[in-house]
Amino acid sequence: MNEYTSKLSAILTEAFHNALLAEETKRKYSSANFTFRDRNAVAFICSFKDGTNISSVADYLKISRPSTTMTIKKLEKNGLVERKVDPSNHRNAIVK
Repeated sequence: MNEYTSKLSAILTEAFHNALLAEETKRKYSSANFTFRDRNAVAFICSFKDGTNISSVADYLKISRPSTTMTIKKLEKNGLVERKVDPSNHRNAIVK
């Protein structure tokens, strides 16, 4: 397998995995009234091994940080993500 084929395979595998994650989330939590934005946020956050900050999630979703905070609170309440204080900057939260 050449480098191009290998990279394409990895991209397609990740896209398929994200689609399956979105569908599983939809089936599992459909009664919790989750939106497509919520599923995108979960998929984005899960793509980081050590989590990411709320600003990165906001930039990815193309929404304001206060709206992202509300989304994260909803996801946290339903046990999909957890929020912790960033040890290197106590004003920053890391979402996993």
